[in-house]
Amino acid sequence: MKVFKMMITVFLCLLISNIMNGQALRGALIDKVKKEAVNKLTGKEQNTETPAETTSDDNSTSKPSQRSGSSKGLEKSSKDVNLSLDEAASAFSTNDYKRTRMSLTEALGNLDLMIGDLVLKSFPDQVTGIPSVKENDMIASSTAYWTGLTIHREYQQGEQWVKVETLNSSLAVFANAAVNTGYYTYSNDPSSKNVQVKGLSGVITFDENSGYKLSIAVGQQTFMVFEGVNIPDETTMLQIADAFDYENIKKMFGEK
Repeated sequence: MKVFKMMITVFLCLLISNIMNGQALRGALIDKVKKEAVNKLTGKEQNTETPAETTSDDNSTSKPSQRSGSSKGLEKSSKDVNLSLDEAASAFSTNDYKRTRMSLTEALGNLDLMIGDLVLKSFPDQVTGIPSVKENDMIASSTAYWTGLTIHREYQQGEQWVKVETLNSSLAVFANAAVNTGYYTYSNDPSSKNVQVKGLSGVITFDENSGYKLSIAVGQQTFMVFEGVNIPDETTMLQIADAFDYENIKKMFGEK
C-alpha cells in the first residue's frame, strides 16, 4: 500500500512538472510573439535573412542590340587587278597553287567590279525626268561561272520607280535565246509582247499589281531587265529603255 502511494505521488509530481514546463514554454512563445508584434508596430522589425544580391542594369551581360550608325561596316578592298595578278604570278613561281588560284579569283572579281563601275557610269543620270538614286547602286560578282556579274541601278521620283539590272554571265544565254527566237509570242497572254529597242530584241510585259517589265537581249551573254512602277504607259517605258547606250555596254563586256 505504501509503495502504491509513493508511485502515485511520483506520477503526480512528474505531471505537475510537465504542465509547468509546458506553460513556461507556452509563455515564452507568447512573449516572443508579443515582442515581434510590438517591433512591427514601432517599425523596429529586423530581417535576419540574408538579402538577395541585386544586379545593376549597368553590369548586365545580356547581348545588346546593334545601334544604327554605331559601326562603320566593312572597308572596300584596296587591291586592284594588277596587284592580284602580281600576287598570282609570285605564288605560281613558288608552286603555291592554292594561293595562285585565290589570287586569280580575286583578280577576276576585281575586274568585274571595275567593269561594273564603268557600266554604271555610262548609265543616264535621269530617265524621262526621273532622277537616279545612285546610293542604291550595286555591283555583285560571283565566282560561279553561271552567275557572273550583276549591275543594279534605280531611278525614282515620287511614286514613279524604275529598276535596271544588267546580267553578264552564261546564264544570260538562255534568256537571250528566249527573247531572240520569239519564244514569248507563242503565248496568247495579251499582257506580253515583243518589241525592239535600238535594234535589239526585247519582251515587254505588264501586270496590274507590279507594273511594267522589259527584258532586252543586249549581247550573247548580256541581258538587261527594266522594271517600272507607276509608269503611265508602254511608250514611256520604251523611252526609258531608249536612254541607255547599249553599244557601249556591249563593248565593255567584249560583246560583238
